[in-house]
Order: sequence, then C-alpha cells, then structure tokens
Amino acid sequence: MVIEARNISHSFGQEGRHVQLFENLSFTVKNGQFVTVCGPSGSGKTTLLSILAGFIKPQGGEILIDEKNIVSGPAKRLRDKLLLSRISYMMQSASLLHRLNVRENILVAAEIAGVKKAGIKADELLEKLGLSDRKKAMPERLSGGEYRRVMLARTLVLEPELILADEPTANLDEESALMVRTLLREYAGDNKAVIIASHDEKLLSGSEKIKLK
Repeated sequence: MVIEARNISHSFGQEGRHVQLFENLSFTVKNGQFVTVCGPSGSGKTTLLSILAGFIKPQGGEILIDEKNIVSGPAKRLRDKLLLSRISYMMQSASLLHRLNVRENILVAAEIAGVKKAGIKADELLEKLGLSDRKKAMPERLSGGEYRRVMLARTLVLEPELILADEPTANLDEESALMVRTLLREYAGDNKAVIIASHDEKLLSGSEKIKLK
C-alpha cells in the first residue's frame, strides 16, 4: 500500500478565531515504514489521522491510496472498503463494546471483515500482550493498561496493510507501553505501514516523522 497526502489543508473556528492546523501538507508512506506524527497539543495530529482514515474530509488537497483519490469522486464507498479490509484505526478514546468480553471485542471486527483463523490469531495476540487470563473479562473490569492492549489486539488481528494509532501508549505504565511499542514496530517491520500520533519520546525515537507546527 502507498498512502499519499498532496497539499492537504485543514482549519477550524474556535472561540471566534480561525485556527489553521496545517496547510499544503504533503507526504508519502509506503509498506515497511514506521512513521510518527509529532507536534504540540492542538497542532492537528488526531485530525490528520482522521483525514487519512477517511473520517474527515480535508478542506483542501487530496489523499490517495494506491493512486486512488479517497477525497473526491466515489470516495465514500472506497473509504468504507479500505477501512474494512486494509486500514485499521486505533483511537485514543475508549472504544471497546461494553456488552462483549475481551476476546469477543477482539474478534467482532475480524469476523465482519472475514479474517481467516481469527480465533487462533486472537489467542496468539492475547498471549503476546499478557492478556490470556483476561480474555473473558468485561471491559469495565480492565485496568487502563489492559484496556489499551485489548484495543491494540483488536487492531492487529485484522492484519491491515496500514495501522493508524492515536497516542497508543498514552497513560500506560512502562511495561504496557513497552509491549505496545514493540508490537507496533514489529508490525511495520513485517512489510506493513504504521502511522502514529504520539508524544511518546520512545516511539518518536528512530521513526520517520511528519511534523506539525
């Protein structure tokens, strides 16, 4: 997969003033790359990920996936297909389904997407993330670190070509953060692409960067 941003711009109004997040921003990310979006709070990191995922339409410019523009033309149908089969977005906010246990939360999207041997892959991820003994736990019974690791497992089980992750190590203890960093770097090393918005210096270190002001 090749994802390309061409001269994208986005702004919003806040308390009677105009805030320009980014203007004429261009970059290309290919399989095998581990990329971090960095910048101060309010610079538009989450907005940029949402644009790349197709949740928000940029006010200017184009987003191309394998040279197909997902901003104009039959964009919505293409975005929906990409998000189901090729792109997975790990949000910063809590997003597990409260009525499903840990293992069911990991499997629900994989089953919709038709991932083969999803159950086996889910169990392998639970083992890697130190969650094997928590697979039947309900989300409200999880610690903050456990919750984020389940969100990562749900993202990885889809085996997408591109992972978008918003502050995946935020508010985690060092042991949980290390697990998350390791799996995301390994994933990019497996000829997949990973784009992360983060303030985590250990994630930023050694990564290719998209810098926002």
